[in-house]
Amino acid sequence: MNLKFIFDGSFSKKKLWSVRKLNSSTKDSVDFLRIINCKNLDEANINKGEYRCKFQECTHDQQIDTNNLFELSANLYFILAQKPNLDALQEYLDKKQHREAYDENFDCFFEIWGDEINKHDYDQLGNCWDMEDSSIEFIQKVFNTNRNKTDLLVGLYNLLRVLDYHIGLLKNLIILSKGGKIDTFRGTLFIKKSSINDYAIDRVQLENLDMPEGDVNYNSIKSKVNNFFVSEELGKGWNVEHFKLPNKIDRKIQDISQLKIGYISSSKVKISDYEYEIDTNNPEKYLFSFNGINNSEIYQDINLGLQEVIKYDPHFIILPELLIPLPLQEKIVTAVTERTSNLALCFPGSFHVKEVNKIFNYSKAIIGNGDRNFNIYKNYRYKIAASKSYENKNDFLRHFCTVDGYEHINTSQNKLIIFETSIGRIASLICIDFLQSEIAHIVEERHIDIIFVMALTRNPSTGKFFRQMQVLGEKSGSTIFVCNNPATNDENKCTFVVYIPGFKPYIFIQGNGVIELNSVIEKMIENKKQNI
Repeated sequence: MNLKFIFDGSFSKKKLWSVRKLNSSTKDSVDFLRIINCKNLDEANINKGEYRCKFQECTHDQQIDTNNLFELSANLYFILAQKPNLDALQEYLDKKQHREAYDENFDCFFEIWGDEINKHDYDQLGNCWDMEDSSIEFIQKVFNTNRNKTDLLVGLYNLLRVLDYHIGLLKNLIILSKGGKIDTFRGTLFIKKSSINDYAIDRVQLENLDMPEGDVNYNSIKSKVNNFFVSEELGKGWNVEHFKLPNKIDRKIQDISQLKIGYISSSKVKISDYEYEIDTNNPEKYLFSFNGINNSEIYQDINLGLQEVIKYDPHFIILPELLIPLPLQEKIVTAVTERTSNLALCFPGSFHVKEVNKIFNYSKAIIGNGDRNFNIYKNYRYKIAASKSYENKNDFLRHFCTVDGYEHINTSQNKLIIFETSIGRIASLICIDFLQSEIAHIVEERHIDIIFVMALTRNPSTGKFFRQMQVLGEKSGSTIFVCNNPATNDENKCTFVVYIPGFKPYIFIQGNGVIELNSVIEKMIENKKQNI
């Protein structure tokens, strides 16, 4: 194999090094083993025999520890996730005759590695950090091959699939002892968990119904590996925290078929009820914020809804954006922690909060026993586009007939909290954050299974919200729950939406309620049968 160090259009234009060829006195396969396991390797196109390291004169002395199951798996994931390798692999597997040879190759790999697992007790986590000589020898044989480049690519993929199966055997041990994630040189190796989406797919298959295949152009190594994925460091400026739900709380939500989600909103609030401030110092951009809601009937509505939801002892409770001022959030948190026994997480709505000359839009979320609270910040400002049509609207909107309005909040937190649970990774977002590409990238990169959205919008089951649900459903299999503040006294406005990939959104218009997830999935399946 004539590997060369070269720049062409298949690589990103980060560095333009001169052409570099391997030493002809050294076997290509041995050099390739050093290259592909080099810590400085940035990119590799196996089919073309091209690669790029971080340094032009890299000697590949710094090597990935391939004696370690997790370092080896993460490195293979890193190599095969690169688009040229993924595309070449897909092109190969599209051909029937290749597929048959590939399956035979995989069966051989699977049998050999199965013997290694049994021989060396690799089903015990402690034995996987420094593997035995016979295992290392087999791995080196996969790398040290003089076959053609496509065969090598397929061999690496089969090795990755076999190691994926192996990590699947260790899933529960990794979750219990490592919180479901292991740091490696190539990034954090996260364990995939059974989620609501998996449960729904199983239910659909029992009914002999087809699920949509998804976007054929979305080709990702993550979708081809069943038990883990590797997430590289996210972009600078983002603070993404993973918090493992305590076992005594997590046990309450392990049975997906029994999950109950409570939501509380109001169809009585309207924009004219809000107490607001508008900063007009900048004639090209007005800044608005809300101080409260001047309508006691709304708070009575929320209180009655809270009492009703608590009766059913749900596992999750969510309220919407800009409906629950901070003092009321604190009262809700106290009530649900004292009067529920199943609660895992509560997202008590959000509101504008002034802190030391800054305004934030945040929610004071809690875990079920109230031992920990988490501030869920809104990271992006909402914009009211200027419109002459506001001349005939309420006092608030009339300010924006000719000048755009921007939500006057501080967005410097750039923070996202991911809750690690037995039913997947859970995050909560505030309204427009759900629509942002940077957030979508984090959702995809960290494979967030469940998203709770606190929203203020006309109808979160249509338009941009629905399109984003579909995108995240395609890429991450995310189930999405939206609790909405319609900000209108129209009782037919949408207050709660459930989206599960492959189904149409299921909509609720009641001000509050507790849904049994299993019942909603049954109704979604029935609608699917009737093509509704």
